[in-house]
Amino acid sequence: MAKALLVSLDPLSAKSGLDEKHCRVLESHVRQMIDRCVAHGAQPVLLTYPFPIPEVEAIFNRLASQTSVRVIGIRERFDVALRRQKRDELFMPDGHCIDQGYQIMGKAVAEMASQLLNE
Repeated sequence: MAKALLVSLDPLSAKSGLDEKHCRVLESHVRQMIDRCVAHGAQPVLLTYPFPIPEVEAIFNRLASQTSVRVIGIRERFDVALRRQKRDELFMPDGHCIDQGYQIMGKAVAEMASQLLNE
């Protein structure tokens, strides 16, 4: 049976930036998740947020360079979408995606999964 683990930061609090303590905790927790996935034969993939959170992107990129983890940068896809659509067509007021936003994320994950399966 396949298992999945979803971990998220609160989008509104994360948008204002993370302090050093939260960055250390986040990096430690994400590394533990990566290690657990790898130990169970899974290949983890990290997704950036649809809006800039430089501290999180730096942590994800650092972990990717230290491990075999890939990072899907979805922020660029949302930047493109927001040139054509209103913000409320992609996000709820609290910063979480609505269906169209999750569709953008889903396509990015499907593309990465297809690449991984063809390797």
